[in-house]
Amino acid sequence: MIQLHVVASQYAQIQASSRVLILDAAIESVLWVSEQCLDCLELSIQALEQQAPVDILGNSLYQALSGISEHQPYHLTLEFQRQSAEQLLLFSVSVWRTTDYVILEFEPIAVQTEQRLLAKTNQWLSHLSQVTHSESVSRVLVDAMSELSGFDRVCLYQFDAEMNSRVIAEHCKQGIPSLDGLSFPASEMMSSFQH
Repeated sequence: MIQLHVVASQYAQIQASSRVLILDAAIESVLWVSEQCLDCLELSIQALEQQAPVDILGNSLYQALSGISEHQPYHLTLEFQRQSAEQLLLFSVSVWRTTDYVILEFEPIAVQTEQRLLAKTNQWLSHLSQVTHSESVSRVLVDAMSELSGFDRVCLYQFDAEMNSRVIAEHCKQGIPSLDGLSFPASEMMSSFQH
């Protein structure tokens, strides 16, 4: 069993009264949980002992944690939701990964808050950090901007020295004709900037 105050001294952002869940490095078992975490996740010790981490965290958060290298310290913020008996619970989750532990700190969030936006942005930045090709970066950027903004169409343009442009990545809602790959002369782009 890990003593939270020992871990907290290593990670000053975590306070002893926080909603903390500590897992082993392989994310196979729960090593420690704070009472505040049990309360906010609406879990009992018995339920915690009977469930695997994937059942507690959900597949999305579990997969995100599994994708973080075990051999390097890491910190990120993700979004997590859990269905309780009465409502959908939303959390911003700060994750610290060391060679020995995965430490999760849960902060309840309202449906529309800046913290939710921060968690979503960090989730997309995490995806972006794993991309290896520039085409994939463009795709991740337009998908993220579409999700964050709710816009019907998000385009990423590449401009040449004369301000001619080409759509190099696009995300648009179903039923909207695609502009992906289309080129636009500078005169057309400049006239739309003036309006």
